Formats: sequence, C-alpha cells, structure tokens
Amino acid sequence: MLRLTKKFETASQMLPQADVSQIKIPADIALIYFGTTAHPINESIDQLKEHGLSADTLRIKAFPFNHQLVKFINEHNEIFVIEQNRDAQMRTVISTELQIDPNRLNPITNYDGLPITSKFIVQGILNKLTSKVLTEQVS
Repeated sequence: MLRLTKKFETASQMLPQADVSQIKIPADIALIYFGTTAHPINESIDQLKEHGLSADTLRIKAFPFNHQLVKFINEHNEIFVIEQNRDAQMRTVISTELQIDPNRLNPITNYDGLPITSKFIVQGILNKLTSKVLTEQVS
C-alpha cells in the first residue's frame, strides 16, 4: 500500500499543473473547472462582475491532484465545482481525495446533453448564493 501512495505522490508532482487565475486578494468566490467546462469560464467571470462578484479560478488538468488545489480551496469560502455530470463526480473525488468537507464545495452541474453555458454557470452560482443568504437570514 505504501508503494501505491508513493506513486501517487510522485505522479502529482510530474503531471501538468493546474491553471490558477487569482487576483492579489482572494476573490468573493472560487470556480474549479476542467475539460470542456473551460470554454464558458471567461464569459462567466465577466457576467459575475456585472453582478458585483469577483471570481478566482482553477482549471484541473490532471489527477492525482497536487498541492495547488488544496491551497486554492483553503484560500476561499465560497467554492463552486463546475462540471457536466449529473452526480457531481469531480466534487466527490476532490472531497474524498483531499479530505475536504463536501459542504464547502458547491456543485454546478449540467447534464442535459448540451455544452454548458456561461448563463447556466452564472445562474447556478447566483441561485446558490441567494439561497444561502436566505437560509442565514431565517436562522
């Protein structure tokens, strides 16, 4: 078992690093994405700015994950994992592999068979943030 652990640790340093885009101070929200979900991200960031929100991003390029993903998650309070999967598999893998509380990772999942759009991403983020604010006000 230790042999496999060592292989994973070594591989995480040799595989492509994630693309991280951050402003100097952590933004209001963090977007984690990968694969074809990369296409609408820049437009989503611009649309979020129109709603007064800034976003840092991390594009996962390989598994096993390296230290960048853990650092990125630890620097943000509101984290959204954007994926084209009904079951939010990447969110589950991140949570399991890095022992991150899954409640910290908000899923934005598109599974209607069409490419994910910036409108879908932004609306999903705004809906989750609004429902979180409403829940806190009721409590």
